[in-house]
Amino acid sequence: MKIVSRAVLIALLSTATPVIAQTQEPDMVALVDSVTTIAGGLSDRVATLGDIISATTDGDEAARALDEMLDAARQMQADLGRDSAVWQDINAMLEVWGERRDDLRERGVENQALVPIAETWQARIDEALTLREQILNQSAESQALIEQIEAQRDVVIALYDANLADQALDTMRAISDELGQMNEQMGSIVSQAGIVAEPSNLANE
Repeated sequence: MKIVSRAVLIALLSTATPVIAQTQEPDMVALVDSVTTIAGGLSDRVATLGDIISATTDGDEAARALDEMLDAARQMQADLGRDSAVWQDINAMLEVWGERRDDLRERGVENQALVPIAETWQARIDEALTLREQILNQSAESQALIEQIEAQRDVVIALYDANLADQALDTMRAISDELGQMNEQMGSIVSQAGIVAEPSNLANE
């Protein structure tokens, strides 16, 4: 892909057609900050779960530990689900960038110098679609984990009541491990959000 400088890109956008100019520009800094905050919140919760589980000795404490896991999964779902601000911001961003790409491609029929700039927007759109897919997968995993915790809660408490603490702990640790995996995946989402937010990450490809 040809190199397109930031100065050329800014100059081009300043002369965008009125239809494009009227579309609300997404705040990419705010989007990255939101994703980073979500990742940090999950990381903090995951870091404390091991201690909570280790301190669990009866059904009541097991219930509290599971509730903590459930809260973490529900928060993740609220933060990244289709009704979340992050999801809406990404879709708005894709709409704006798609309009710009299409406008440049149309004008590129008469002015070929605009074509590589249009394809730079396409590259950013492709990265944003990757980000959206990652978030969609994470949201689906958090929903599945919510359902798993809700289904296992009574089982874990019953295991403690039956003096089967080892089995109960194994079940809780397995759920905690799944949260840990989600935490690791959030790191990839944060990295991808950074790529989407910074045009220079794509300009040299």
